[in-house]
Amino acid sequence: ATSNFDVVRNTVNKVTLTLTDNNVNRGSWKIETGAFNDKASLSFRPAVREIPYLSSADVVLDVSPAGLKFRIYEKDGSMSDAGLAYEVNGSRVTITSTREGFVSGTLYASTIDGRKECSCEIRTVEPPVTLQQIRLRCIYYDDYYEPEGVYRQMEGMWFSFEADLVYSDGTEVNNVKDMSIFEWYSADPDIVGIFFGNPEKLFCYSVGETGVCAKLDGVMSNMVMLSVYSPYLSVRSNPRTISPGRSSTLMAFCGGRNVSTFTTWKIVSGAEYGYISGSYGKYSSFVPNGGNSTAVDVVIEGSYDGMTDECTIHVEPALPPGPDAPAAPGICL
Repeated sequence: ATSNFDVVRNTVNKVTLTLTDNNVNRGSWKIETGAFNDKASLSFRPAVREIPYLSSADVVLDVSPAGLKFRIYEKDGSMSDAGLAYEVNGSRVTITSTREGFVSGTLYASTIDGRKECSCEIRTVEPPVTLQQIRLRCIYYDDYYEPEGVYRQMEGMWFSFEADLVYSDGTEVNNVKDMSIFEWYSADPDIVGIFFGNPEKLFCYSVGETGVCAKLDGVMSNMVMLSVYSPYLSVRSNPRTISPGRSSTLMAFCGGRNVSTFTTWKIVSGAEYGYISGSYGKYSSFVPNGGNSTAVDVVIEGSYDGMTDECTIHVEPALPPGPDAPAAPGICL
């Protein structure tokens, strides 16, 4: 008599023999396997994994059918002897290189009965060179407050920057001025932000203080503190002391720019001692008749874009008429 039944792999099946005829030899019965239909499969993904030494990476064991039981192991210490530690979490295995240098090992997986087996070759490779640090600094600004570490610039102007890039192999790329390679972050973009879509400059939109930093390849730079102040005009003369009959050049600056040719000039006091000429601005003093034994200070005002400032030109006493005195009367242009 025969009986057929199916079994499931990796499970224990208990078979009971019941005799209905005492003449049957109890030692004559046996169990034979029929056609073995094994559709189970398992494989590592990827089959070869390269890991930068002193770092970690994962491999995944794909199994079919779902729920197939398996075990993951090494043979002859090929992993541990090479400094390759592994941690199994379900079908995912995290492999960690614990030492420098180039080593290799093999990780295995099999079904519980050992009928199916696969392997994954592990190799260590040199770590890639990566960006580690960005040292950002401001290179175009009006002035710098060192105690507070704040760069200052006038509203309506801009800041420019450069950076040093430090890499994992110890090399540096210094004085990088192409700021278009960075992503920019401003704590308050309403004060300082991207200059009309040009990342090489950060525009000063309004008065206040903020901090900016740059990001590249996932690495963030140091934060640079910026302060934006209201525009003001500064006028000056060169030289500031002249003799009668001599001239002094008038200059006006706003936010670090020379705006002399756009400035309107006038004499506030001492108009009787000289005059202003030229589009750039030049003050010339008269040579008075009979000489002048008293020094005078001439006050000159400059006006630009609604802003005003004053400077003083000191005119020395004129020499009395004599062989060394300039001809009088006269005007030096």
